[in-house]
Amino acid sequence: MAQVKLEARHRTGTGKGVARKLRRDGRVPAVIYGHGEAPIALDVDAKSVDHLLREFGHNAIIELTVTGGAGSDTCMVKMFDRDLYQRHLVHVDFKRISLKEKIETRVPVHVVGDEKIEKEGGVLELMLPEVEIRALPLEIPESIEVDVSTLALGDNLHVSALKLPAGVELVSDPEAVLLLVHVPRAVAEAEAAEGEAAAAPAAAAE
Repeated sequence: MAQVKLEARHRTGTGKGVARKLRRDGRVPAVIYGHGEAPIALDVDAKSVDHLLREFGHNAIIELTVTGGAGSDTCMVKMFDRDLYQRHLVHVDFKRISLKEKIETRVPVHVVGDEKIEKEGGVLELMLPEVEIRALPLEIPESIEVDVSTLALGDNLHVSALKLPAGVELVSDPEAVLLLVHVPRAVAEAEAAEGEAAAAPAAAAE
């Protein structure tokens, strides 16, 4: 998983007025907590955090340096909020971590080999776009790949079919359905019609 650097400032004020002023200045309120240490109110550059999230995702390992502080904290983005309409960042929560301790997080599922399904007119429905895993921070994969090239129409896969990298443990329910391959509606309707046609003579004979 990617390691990135981010700078923050101590935040002394609270409330909507302070938050609005920060956002006008291109910054957003934030807080860092966890790992047995007291929470610290911060503010961070909105564009820097937005770039971090879009480029590396919420599992990026962050070296967070606070202006005027001593040293830095290793952390991850625990939660972030966006404006409902303009989608601007409005708040970020960082959680301290240790690179030597496993953590639980969610990673996206990346589907490959779906060309055959598309050619046959099938529809692949990914029921779980993300799965929960446990791993050391630096061993968290950016995504987990699942190959569907051998699936036929009407097949499905469970979470247990995922091949996890070394050192990564599955937390999600292994029996949960990961994805489905739907039979095209036209094919399903044709098969249903054929079945009805085949049953008609037998019914008439009775």
